[in-house]
Amino acid sequence: MDNTELFRNFKMKFLKEYLVKLAKCGVVNMFQAAPYLWMGKSRMELDFRYNNVENDICDEVLDNADEAQSIMINGVIKILEKEGKEPEVDKINSYLRKYSTKIVMGYTYLLS
Repeated sequence: MDNTELFRNFKMKFLKEYLVKLAKCGVVNMFQAAPYLWMGKSRMELDFRYNNVENDICDEVLDNADEAQSIMINGVIKILEKEGKEPEVDKINSYLRKYSTKIVMGYTYLLS
């Protein structure tokens, strides 16, 4: 897998640390963690309440959720601009799903 595009467009050190905390939080199986990179704090709070998850690590994840979302959106916009595409909402959402999955796959690959 070629991860150079990920390192060029996203703050991978922050996202890796965020995923480590998310794994320790235990709210989700890491194979299903991609949306947590871009869903933001308000949506995650609902998910955490629904799953009845509360601990200090989950609080740290929530504190960093909006920053992770911002990093993901900014990275996707950079990629769209490099490809000469307009950063429309539908395109951004599509690319968020695509690249968040790539980031989680890279993270899980590093752990194996």
